[in-house]
Amino acid sequence: MRKNILLTVFAVLSIIGFGQNARIGDILCVQGADTIIVHPENYNGGGIGVVFYVDETGHHGWVLHPDIQAQQIQWSYVNELPWGLTGWNSQREAIYDLDGYDNTEFLRLASQNDHSKYPGAWAVDFEHGWYWPSIGQLNILYGSAPIINNSLKLLEGAQIQGKWFYWSSSVYGFNNDCALYLGSDGRLGAIVKSRTDLGDIPMSIRSIRNF
Repeated sequence: MRKNILLTVFAVLSIIGFGQNARIGDILCVQGADTIIVHPENYNGGGIGVVFYVDETGHHGWVLHPDIQAQQIQWSYVNELPWGLTGWNSQREAIYDLDGYDNTEFLRLASQNDHSKYPGAWAVDFEHGWYWPSIGQLNILYGSAPIINNSLKLLEGAQIQGKWFYWSSSVYGFNNDCALYLGSDGRLGAIVKSRTDLGDIPMSIRSIRNF
């Protein structure tokens, strides 16, 4: 199912303009009815996200939304694990969770009648391809921060700097009572899902999408 979803997303989005390969820091732009990738030096408006990961083909990867979708938000008020969502029992294992799209889909399906159950899954514009990143995807995002910040500045977006904590869509703990987050120092952490801040710094949601 996941492969079919990704193929659909890739088909809907335009492949890199003019035959060039995408690179970290490029900007996803809306151009008429199309969505294209442009290098920052060629940017002249219409940007909706910044590339922070490119796969081996050079034509697909992940884009960060320029804005923070939610702050002072809890992951959940319940400990149950929705059907289909992987629960990680160690942070070392969890770093390989790159399935933010699937995680978001599972959480939304499990809370259609109560969006407050998993609010982060509803804070993102899932209908237009944006989803809640997993902890592995947030880790890759952190590694790209020095490059993408300049492009985020072009979009007048929220840069990856200062003090922040981003919730991931990844669950942690033997009883699934915690969720994983990434902090501004690049370290993974796990806290109870009902927390909304850590040391007075709000827990936030940042969305990504495929291209």
